[in-house]
Amino acid sequence: MLRILIIFCFLTLSACSQKKLNNESLNADSSFSNNTIEDYIEKYFSQDKISNSRNDLEIRLTVEYAPLANFELYILTKKDSNWTATKFKRTFLDTIKNDTKSIALSKISSQQDIKKLFDTLKQNNVFTLKNQKDLKVEDYVDDGVLYTLACKNGKVFRKCEFNNPEIYEQKFPQVEEFTKYLNIVNAFSNSFKRK
Repeated sequence: MLRILIIFCFLTLSACSQKKLNNESLNADSSFSNNTIEDYIEKYFSQDKISNSRNDLEIRLTVEYAPLANFELYILTKKDSNWTATKFKRTFLDTIKNDTKSIALSKISSQQDIKKLFDTLKQNNVFTLKNQKDLKVEDYVDDGVLYTLACKNGKVFRKCEFNNPEIYEQKFPQVEEFTKYLNIVNAFSNSFKRK
């Protein structure tokens, strides 16, 4: 119940001040929405919405550790031939203290490491993965770690949501999407550990 209240508050805050999309230039699949918890998380880290991105390519992984408000946001971008990869992190205690200076920021400086990350994401179908809710498997976990993968390639946008891939991969080894979800999460996480 507390989680629902927190999400409602976040959605209300993010819906009040969002910019209007130019729908004529937006090509998004049916899972792409502009009123979601990741909108709040993007604002939380002072990032504009992916739908407003001027990058040629952008991939974002939003991580929410439930039921506490611990958040991470990974952003991989390509503009012309320049690649960037950034990780933002903030904890529940930082939120309570309203301490914006405590946002942890990490960057990958090596273009080769960023391209390797992108190649791993592509190998795991980052642009075409199904949402977990479309996999037709029984819900197994109610809380834990929630992920939203948002992609922009040119003017095409899509979003994929999933949770607890390591648990679901063990429970449903025949469903390859869970392995791909986990590979994507690990690719982002491990890329920033090597730094």
